[in-house]
Amino acid sequence: MRHRILALLAASALATTSLLAVAPVSQADTGATISGTITIPPWEFGDLFDSNPMVEVCAVPAPGAELTCTSEGVTITTILDVIFIPGSYDSPATTTVISITSTTINGVFGTTSNSTSFDTPDGPPADPVEGTTTYSAEVDPGGQYAVYGVGSGYQQSWLGGFIGQPSGDVSTIPTVTVVPVPAAGGDVTGQDFTLAPQAIITIEADPLNGVPDKTYQICEVVDGATTNCQTDPVGDNSTWWARVTPGSVLVANVSAPGYLCTWYGGLGQTTCQYDPASSGIQTIQAPGPAQVSATLHIQLVPVSTPTTPPPTAPGSNSPGSSTRPPGSITTGGTVDHGIPWAALCVVMLGGTIMIGAMSFRRREVR
Repeated sequence: MRHRILALLAASALATTSLLAVAPVSQADTGATISGTITIPPWEFGDLFDSNPMVEVCAVPAPGAELTCTSEGVTITTILDVIFIPGSYDSPATTTVISITSTTINGVFGTTSNSTSFDTPDGPPADPVEGTTTYSAEVDPGGQYAVYGVGSGYQQSWLGGFIGQPSGDVSTIPTVTVVPVPAAGGDVTGQDFTLAPQAIITIEADPLNGVPDKTYQICEVVDGATTNCQTDPVGDNSTWWARVTPGSVLVANVSAPGYLCTWYGGLGQTTCQYDPASSGIQTIQAPGPAQVSATLHIQLVPVSTPTTPPPTAPGSNSPGSSTRPPGSITTGGTVDHGIPWAALCVVMLGGTIMIGAMSFRRREVR
C-alpha cells in the first residue's frame, strides 16, 4: 500500500491518449457546466490509487458528423482517506490517516496530501481505502453532450452505461446518455457514471531467468485479424500482467535476443506475423471484469544454429564421403585426402585413338 502512495505523490502528469477522434471543442466560460460523481470500483489492478481517471466531454453533432471530444475545461477531483492499521506506519500505538486530494485540470494531474495520527484505541477503525471522485466540465449553452471516462485498469465507460468505443451516431445508442444544456446556461448536475474494470492476463516466458530483454505482446483478435495490440519490454525474472477487455479473444507472443518470436501455442517465427490458420498460435479467452487469469507460460524457441551434415558410410556417392568408386572425378577441391588414383583419357585425333594415363591427388569439395 505504501509504495502505491509514494508513487501517487510523485506523479506529476497523466499522459492518456484519447480513444476517439479528438478535435477542438469550443467551450467558452459562460457558466454552463455538466457535473457528477464517478464511481471507481476498487480491485487489485485498478483501485483508486492507480486509476487517475480522465474524463472527456463530447459535443454530439448532427447525424453523420464526427464526434469531437476534449478534456479541456474538465476538472476531476479525487479525495482519498487511507487508513493504516496500528503499527504499520509511525508506531505500534498509532493509526495514521493520510488524506490525499488529486486534481486533474485540462488533462494535467497533480496531488496534495496531509496526515492525521490517532492513538490506536481511540482512532477510527482500520479501512484500506475510502474515497470519492467528482468531475465538472465547462460546456457551451444550448449544446448536447456525451461524457466518458477512462482510467488505468478501467475500460472506456460512458455516462449511461455504454462500455467501449462507440461507432456511428452516439445519439442512437440507448446506453449513451446525451445531456442537453439549456441555452441560458447553468449547471447540469447529477450526471453520475461508473468506470467498468478491465481484466488481467498473466504471462510468463520460460526461461524466466537469464533472458533480460524479453518483449511481451498481446493483441485482440477481431474478424481474423489482430487489433488493439499492447507491447511491453519486461526485464529478467518478470511476470507480465496485461490489462485487457473482459471476455475478448486474444493472442500473445514473447521475443528476446537469441530467441524467435514465440507465440502462446508454441509457434516460433523470425517476425511476429499472426496467422489465424496456424495450429501453433493458440487463442486466449480473457476473464470477466476485475478477474485475473491463471498464469500462461510461453516456452521461448531458440534461434537455430547452422550445423555440418554428418558423414555418410564409406562407399557412398553423397557429399561427405571419404572414398569414391574408381573413375569418379571431383573438381575445385578444398579437402586434400592424399589418395592417388588414375584416370584414362581417350582422345581421338585424326582417326587415331590415343590412350594415356595420368596420376594426381584428389581434392574434394564438400
